[in-house]
Amino acid sequence: MRGSMQRRLFVLVLCGLFLSGCGFHLRGSQLGVQSLPPLYIKGEDLKGVDVIYRVMRQAGVSVVGRGEEGALVLHLISEKRERRVLSVNTAGKVQEYELHYEVVFAVEDKDGKVLMPEQRISLIRDFDYSGDDVLAKESEAEDLYRAMLEEAAGQIIMRMNAQLGQMPAK
Repeated sequence: MRGSMQRRLFVLVLCGLFLSGCGFHLRGSQLGVQSLPPLYIKGEDLKGVDVIYRVMRQAGVSVVGRGEEGALVLHLISEKRERRVLSVNTAGKVQEYELHYEVVFAVEDKDGKVLMPEQRISLIRDFDYSGDDVLAKESEAEDLYRAMLEEAAGQIIMRMNAQLGQMPAK
C-alpha cells in the first residue's frame, strides 16, 4: 500500500513538471496587469461601476477612492443594456432573446490630459427564454448581464494595460 501511494505521488509530480514545462497554466482571474498606476473610477451613476471596481481590484489594479489620489482617471461615460427578440415559436411567443451590453469609457491622467480617447466595448449573448418560469429566466438574464459586465471590465483592463501599462506610477 505504501509503494502504491509513493507511485501515485511520483506520477502527480511528474505530470506537474510536464505540464509546467510545456507552458500550461491554469486559467485564473488575474488579467496580467503589468504596472498600471493608481486609478480612480468616475461614473458613479452607472449600474456597473461596482462590478468594474471589484474586477479591477481582483486583477491587481490599485483603485483609489478619490480623484486626486489616482494617477489615472477611468471615465465610465455610459452603459447600455438591450434585449432583442431573436426567435419566436409558432404561437408567436418568444423563444430566444439576444442580450446586448455596451460600455463607453475614456482614460485621462490626473491633470485631465486624454490618454485613451472614448472607446466602446459591445458584447452580445443569446438567451433561451421560456414563459413557464419568468422569474428564473429574468434572474438568468441578470446573471448573463453581470457576466458580460465582468468581461467588459476585463477588456478595459487589457486595453489600458496594452496602452498604458508601461507608465511610471506617480
